[in-house]
Amino acid sequence: MGKPKPTLGLAMICQNETIHIAPSIAQFFTVVDDIVVVDGGSEDDSVMWAERMGARVFHRPFDNDFSAQKNYALDQLDTDWIYLHDPDERLEPTLIEIFQYLIDVDRGQQFLEAGGIICGGNEMFDCFGIARRNFIDGVQTDIYPDYQYRLFRKNCRFERPVHELLTGWNNRTEVDFTHATLEDPARFNILHYKSGTRQEEQDVRYAKIENKYDLEALADIRKKAKEEEGDKDENA
Repeated sequence: MGKPKPTLGLAMICQNETIHIAPSIAQFFTVVDDIVVVDGGSEDDSVMWAERMGARVFHRPFDNDFSAQKNYALDQLDTDWIYLHDPDERLEPTLIEIFQYLIDVDRGQQFLEAGGIICGGNEMFDCFGIARRNFIDGVQTDIYPDYQYRLFRKNCRFERPVHELLTGWNNRTEVDFTHATLEDPARFNILHYKSGTRQEEQDVRYAKIENKYDLEALADIRKKAKEEEGDKDENA
């Protein structure tokens, strides 16, 4: 018998994404083995549409920590690999087509290396960065390649409440890294669509979260300094 085919799970977090949730999930029907959506407290029909599209939906009130929300979604999956997807993104069909090769560490990755789609190496890869094209009100921004590390082995997790950092990988690379400029874009992209209003709302929200955690970190530092001063006084 041959080696079992690696499994791939789709993880998503959402909140009030009725417009995006169904078409987002539909992209992955032919390539994933499980779909998990974690809802942060939607007041629209996001949950209904996610369930209609075959996702297993979990509820976790959003507490201004994107890493915690995403990690909760990852914890619900038991697949070999995970792709983390944002509802307002779409994938180019060429990218979806190579998923099966990216997660096949025996032959698939060698096939992509031979084609110059991923770089060669002595070790197989367990995490992939994918170029993302960002559009505001239909116009592409100059933020590119804006690599998103979204396809990874199931042991990876996120850190930091906002502008999350993926950890737990051993060997990562970027897909189609030799084509990574606006003039010569990658052949496999994430497409990210937002309105100007939504982008402004996100910027304000992220700034508030960053400020909150910066203040908490500062308070912890001051508390620790006072405790150390107290210890010195007792030992004097």
